[in-house]
Amino acid sequence: MTDDEAFIRAVVDSPGDDTPRLVYADWLDDHADPRGPYLRAEVELARTGTVACEKKLLSLAPGLDAIWRARVTRPPFGVCCDYLYFTNSGPRLTRDDLSEIGRWKRVRLPDDYTAFLLNYNGGIPHLVSDYLRPPSGVVTIAVSQFYVFRPGGNPRERGSLHGEVDRYWNKSLPGFLASKPSRYSESDVAWYHDFIPVADTADGVYSVLLGVYGENRGRVQLIDWTVHPVSFSHVDSAQVGGSFAGLLAQVIPTSAA
Repeated sequence: MTDDEAFIRAVVDSPGDDTPRLVYADWLDDHADPRGPYLRAEVELARTGTVACEKKLLSLAPGLDAIWRARVTRPPFGVCCDYLYFTNSGPRLTRDDLSEIGRWKRVRLPDDYTAFLLNYNGGIPHLVSDYLRPPSGVVTIAVSQFYVFRPGGNPRERGSLHGEVDRYWNKSLPGFLASKPSRYSESDVAWYHDFIPVADTADGVYSVLLGVYGENRGRVQLIDWTVHPVSFSHVDSAQVGGSFAGLLAQVIPTSAA
């Protein structure tokens, strides 16, 4: 494990505790690494929540590795969750492991979702504390599980990224599009192929789809499968969070909904 990875794991494994971030920032400062000031600004934003601190953080972001930023930054700017932890996650991953997904047709993972797989690799979300939840006024999304990625995985495994993507592209999607309303254009049909499923909500009634191709890359859509195939269209699907990191700012476990 590299020094960077050890520090990142300490941050990820200590939700709500700024000490590992500040220790990491000290180490970066000692190595004249520009990521140190970014980490300190991230801590400052989490503590104050002011517009000025948000602007400072964003001003320090250009030039820094986007996946690294997402791994150490809290939602909605990153995926390092303060109030959630995950059980039944997949194995620890490296960027080399994720290169396998890069070879899937029409799939280019967004940086924030790559960071999430590196930090947690899916799993069942739980609240760190009943007192730690999304801020009041935030529309919450109840998620039962995020799909895990297993390198060289089995496309028949339910709850895995391999299995759910295979089921979506080879079963659910073809079945839906075969009975699609006549009003669907070629671009409407193509829209569905720009996404992969990454999570279930409300005990599997809904799916969270993540855009991995073209102009939809990075978008997150919440789709209710119970209204297929008559009334559903991609125009009706609910966009949540604006990005995967934005989605995480809204997530609560299904059991806490």
